[in-house]
Amino acid sequence: MNEQKIPLFRKNRKPELDPELTREQVLVAKYLNTLRFRPRLWGVDEGEVWKVLEKLTSLYEDALTVERSRRELAQRKLEALQQRREEVHES
Repeated sequence: MNEQKIPLFRKNRKPELDPELTREQVLVAKYLNTLRFRPRLWGVDEGEVWKVLEKLTSLYEDALTVERSRRELAQRKLEALQQRREEVHES
């Protein structure tokens, strides 16, 4: 099984990313790597947390949309190849 490198989220280190990650997955990893909250008395600002969650949700939705498109394209290609193979066997 192909082991995927997990981004390292440590201060002053660049994340080690698997070269097979999509552009959208790299954007998510970079966003998480640079994510910082301003400290407040008793924790962090709730509004800031919600903004970060909205941004992260948007990034994940973009990545999911791209992955679905890629999967659909691969499925169509597979179906076309299977159809051609059936046509060759019928001839």
